[in-house]
Amino acid sequence: MKRLLILFVFVALSLPMSADAAIGFVSTTTAVNPASNTVAYDATATNGYLVVQTLKQSSQTVTGVTYNSVAMTQLTTIQGNTAAETLYLWGLAAPTTGTNDIVVSVSGAGTLVVDVALYSGAQQTTAVEATSTNSGIDATSASVTVTTITDNDWLVGYFRSNSGSGAFTAGANTVVRGDAANGTRQMVDTGADQTPAGSKSLNVTMALAANWSAMAFALKPTAAAPSAATPILSLVKAFWLF
Repeated sequence: MKRLLILFVFVALSLPMSADAAIGFVSTTTAVNPASNTVAYDATATNGYLVVQTLKQSSQTVTGVTYNSVAMTQLTTIQGNTAAETLYLWGLAAPTTGTNDIVVSVSGAGTLVVDVALYSGAQQTTAVEATSTNSGIDATSASVTVTTITDNDWLVGYFRSNSGSGAFTAGANTVVRGDAANGTRQMVDTGADQTPAGSKSLNVTMALAANWSAMAFALKPTAAAPSAATPILSLVKAFWLF
């Protein structure tokens, strides 16, 4: 009697893992006492994340910030160089592309400073993983540390000092994004993926000893889509047994 023996051979090809898309710096601008507390800004970026820093002085209070009429989220705040000065960081994922208005809602009188930065490649639903602040007195160096959760995060931050002259100089793991000659305030970031996740710092030095304040947050990258799946192959062989 002949018997049929059928062998099934399965070849499983592994699927590529999703990779994190790299975060990138796009642009920055600054305004002091902008007319109607409004700054026009082009937030065009792929998977963009818009960052706004507001610095108020005297009796002024900042109650909110919008971009193209969409409310931004207050990420963190810290007292500035005096009891009458307060710094705020605001963020918005997926800002409307094109040039639109950043509008700062304030009450009271006083100097208002608005600093803006735009990043691409950011996660659009949970972009900010952690925040931190720090301050110091009569120092020529400053730092702020954030504990990241995800590999390839960037740190984005802001330094403020009462050094009226000189300049900020980028320290380890830090890129100065504004006018480096401005010795009183700067937007900064790490300029590179932070891997592995953990305790990471932004660092600057100042030309003159000064009191300083700093704010920072961890910006999470968006996950790239995986490559198309490779189907599992099934090979069938049949043999007649005698």
